[in-house]
Amino acid sequence: MNPTTPRAMDASEIARLRELCSKATPGAWMRIMCGCHEMGYDLDGVPVGTRGSFGRAEDADFVAAARSALPAALDALESANAEIKRLRKVVDAFEDLAAAYRLGRRPKEKSLDIIGAYHDAEAAKGEGR
Repeated sequence: MNPTTPRAMDASEIARLRELCSKATPGAWMRIMCGCHEMGYDLDGVPVGTRGSFGRAEDADFVAAARSALPAALDALESANAEIKRLRKVVDAFEDLAAAYRLGRRPKEKSLDIIGAYHDAEAAKGEGR
């Protein structure tokens, strides 16, 4: 695979990235100038790298921003994956309902339960507006 080609992140990749975050120096990171060297520090003042480590100031800025943003991005990704899984079940239930209608049969009870729960959840969202 081309290293620039994005790839899907499954649960094991998310867990691997969370482990990397948990082992890294905690807190938000930032880049500051220290004499003629650019040093990376976390918010507690602990050095986490120098410009020599990154090569370019923009690389140090990226690493600092990524360290700060990655946990929230992983949370958002897990939330989106859970919503996709939930909606996939709803789509499957509606497909079963449509097939039952076309074939003149009763839909599966599980499909009706899923559609009912989806309808109730959507109605509750509407009431909260």
